[in-house]
Amino acid sequence: MASCPCQSGRTYKQCCGPLHKGAKKAPDPLTLIRSRYCAYAMGEVGYIIRTTEASRRSGLVRDELAAWCGATQWQGLRIIESGLDAERPDHGFVRFEADYLYEGTVQVHREFSRFEKIDYAWYYTDGDVETDNA
Repeated sequence: MASCPCQSGRTYKQCCGPLHKGAKKAPDPLTLIRSRYCAYAMGEVGYIIRTTEASRRSGLVRDELAAWCGATQWQGLRIIESGLDAERPDHGFVRFEADYLYEGTVQVHREFSRFEKIDYAWYYTDGDVETDNA
């Protein structure tokens, strides 16, 4: 069996598969970012949209996301840090780097992502893309 693209060391069926199918919910922001990375790698556009906080979905266009996922080869995920807000434990964050190949060029996406737990489920709310100049 192939390893899960999120690099957890488990198989897709044991790891992100149940999340993508809706059989499980991510228990924390770290699991959610791993499953979203995997969704980008596998073209699971519906999952990307479903795990984005509802008021922020309007900018997501399914066909554009699918085309971008199809043209991108994700090559690695590095978690820099993650945690919960001490004063608001229903808010969390993950800082990560993701390597990908797009149009023949290897690139690195660096982001500080924010998450919110709503009705017992974690959602991506927004993120700040980080550059080497930041």
